[in-house]
Amino acid sequence: MAKPKVTLFVDIVSPFSYLAFYALQNFPIFKQCEVTYVPILLGGLMKACGNTPPLQIKNKDKWVNVERARWSRLFNIPISAHPPDGFPISTLPVR
Repeated sequence: MAKPKVTLFVDIVSPFSYLAFYALQNFPIFKQCEVTYVPILLGGLMKACGNTPPLQIKNKDKWVNVERARWSRLFNIPISAHPPDGFPISTLPVR
C-alpha cells in the first residue's frame, strides 16, 4: 500500500505555513506520510493572481493575528504571542 502524500507550499513569512510545517514535523499522524515541501513567494503568487495582499486589507492584520493564535492554541503549537517587530519582512532577497 502506498504511503499517503502531502505537499506543503511554504512561504517563510506566513504564520499559517509555520503552523502546517510544525504539524507535519511533529504530529504522529503525519509520520506515515511522504511530505514534500515547496517554497513559494506568497506575495508573488498574490500579485500574479491579481489578489490584494492580506495585510493591505482593512482589519485583516488583526484577523490574521487572532486566527494564528487560535490555531496554535487549538493544536498546541508553540508560537509567539505577537508578530515580530518589522513583520512582514520582504522575502525577495532571501536565497
